[in-house]
Amino acid sequence: MKYTVNDFQLALLKRAAEASETFVLMPNESNVVWALEERALVKSGHAFRSKAAIVTPDGRYFLEHGKHPKEVEADRWRCCAKS
Repeated sequence: MKYTVNDFQLALLKRAAEASETFVLMPNESNVVWALEERALVKSGHAFRSKAAIVTPDGRYFLEHGKHPKEVEADRWRCCAKS
């Protein structure tokens, strides 16, 4: 699984996290949201006749720590497997 995000994805993730409620997306942001959703960093759906997204706990972890929690878990597993 790909855990990294590009600058556009990170910017949208930050904007969505700063939103007080559901973050309504612009039409040109659907591909970016799809990529974040594939990484389980956001969930999207429809609200107010527009596509909307909310940040998941994994997304909040990513913003706080700079890594996807599953990437951290995989690193721990690899480290312990070598021992």
